[in-house]
Amino acid sequence: MSSRQLFEIIKRFISSARYRYGDVFVEKISIRKSKYIVYMRIMNNRVKVIVNKRRVNVRVYCGLKGLEIAVRRMFTREYVKVVKR
Repeated sequence: MSSRQLFEIIKRFISSARYRYGDVFVEKISIRKSKYIVYMRIMNNRVKVIVNKRRVNVRVYCGLKGLEIAVRRMFTREYVKVVKR
């Protein structure tokens, strides 16, 4: 996955997350050798999303377990849509 695809995934994720949660902001994007790390703020909760470059593997860390599950499912859905195009 390229950084261009990552930005497309983030753009699509933010539009769907803003519809559901309202306040969604990307604070920082960190690029490592095999993964992208995206720091976001959703409803004043700090969310860390780790996306693997080579396969569909998304990990989410946040204070609220329900928000973690929802963000992981939404991000994975957008990842599959963009990569399979």
